[in-house]
Amino acid sequence: MRYGGLKDLLPIFEQISRTPGRALIEVAAGASLLSTGLGYLVLARSDGPLSWLPLAFGILGIVVTAFFGWRRHQLQTAVEKWKSTNAAGTTTSFVNSSDTTGQEVIVLDESGTELPRSDSSLADPELQRQREAQIQASNRRETWMPGVEAAQRAAVAAAGGTANAPYLKPDLRVTLVSAIATMLAIPISTFFAIVALISLV
Repeated sequence: MRYGGLKDLLPIFEQISRTPGRALIEVAAGASLLSTGLGYLVLARSDGPLSWLPLAFGILGIVVTAFFGWRRHQLQTAVEKWKSTNAAGTTTSFVNSSDTTGQEVIVLDESGTELPRSDSSLADPELQRQREAQIQASNRRETWMPGVEAAQRAAVAAAGGTANAPYLKPDLRVTLVSAIATMLAIPISTFFAIVALISLV
């Protein structure tokens, strides 16, 4: 993935934050509620060892869908804020507090650590952010979903730190995983709803 941070992730996350994401939540919520309702009726009629499964998976689907809905709302707000800021052409840079003229600029990573400058041309704050974004994007750590994690770090660096982009603090990998879990909730909840319905007939 190229450096550039959030703008590289936008095609993926816009699908989540827009109509496809909303439709996913609505379908998953409907299937989970149906499984929960039918599961409750099955549990009320039967005390078998497996009679609780439709209800349990229905409730689990509701929880997963609700969590994804919350993360989707966060992401939608973040995308809109990023777009409005980018369209306005506003940029924010970190400056040395001892320099009242704003001419001396230091580079900070996402944790606030100062990075050394190896090139005098990096006095330009935009070049500094691009350089740090490149460094972060190319640094693939040994973690789960390293590409997404690196892209988020690059986005933080490109924005000049989480102080300038607080909406990038939540782990975007969690949003992706919750989206996948919500997708899985649809067939699973539908299956147990059908099982519950057959048991009630």
